[in-house]
Amino acid sequence: MNARDTILAAVRRNLPRPSVPLPDPPRFPTKSVDVIDGFRRALEEMGGRSFEVADSQQARAKVHELFPEVKVICSAVSEVPGT
Repeated sequence: MNARDTILAAVRRNLPRPSVPLPDPPRFPTKSVDVIDGFRRALEEMGGRSFEVADSQQARAKVHELFPEVKVICSAVSEVPGT
C-alpha cells in the first residue's frame, strides 16, 4: 500500500457516521422534459434562475450579459437525451 492509499484508508475509517440512517434518494421522473421541469422548479425554490437558450453561443452570451465583469467562466455541459 502506498502513502496515498494509507491516507485514504485512514480518512475512510475516521469518517463521521450519521446518528440516524440517511433517507433513500428521491426517485425522479424518467421523461427528459419532466426532469428539466423538476430541476427548474427546484432551482427556483432555492432562489435560482434558469434560462432557455438554443445553443452554446447563446448560453455564453447570456452568461456575459448576466456577469459582464467576470473574466473567467467555468462550466460543465451535458446533453439531455431526447432534446
